[in-house]
Amino acid sequence: MGKKNRKRPAPHSDAEILALVEQYIAAEQRYCDLNAEVDDMEGAMNKLGRDRDVNPLCGYKAVVRKKEKADSAYNRIETRIANLRATTIEGLYAKVRCALAYAKAAEIDEIEGGSCADNMARSIFTDLQKLSKAGPHKAP
Repeated sequence: MGKKNRKRPAPHSDAEILALVEQYIAAEQRYCDLNAEVDDMEGAMNKLGRDRDVNPLCGYKAVVRKKEKADSAYNRIETRIANLRATTIEGLYAKVRCALAYAKAAEIDEIEGGSCADNMARSIFTDLQKLSKAGPHKAP
């Protein structure tokens, strides 16, 4: 038997955004976990009367460095997602999922300037303009 001529399914046009959002959610959660660990260690040091800069708990500085790297990692992914143009509803919704993951909520009540929700809202706005090819409209 010979090989059948099967067409491969076309890759999703927003595949990179969809994959990056999954990475973002994991990276942002890692940052939150490390941030909680730092907070716990700082609380323990406060109870013991220890200065985090002079006499920190064993492992404190390493956890702070991991937290800083995690912060940089999820921010890089967020920027990458915001800079990619979504061309499908799935891609647009992936950006919403990114903002919801940051907000740790099922919906966004308000958008703080510079937050993930702000970045994704601006990105989605640009995506929609490009999709509609309308561009900015002038007020009447």
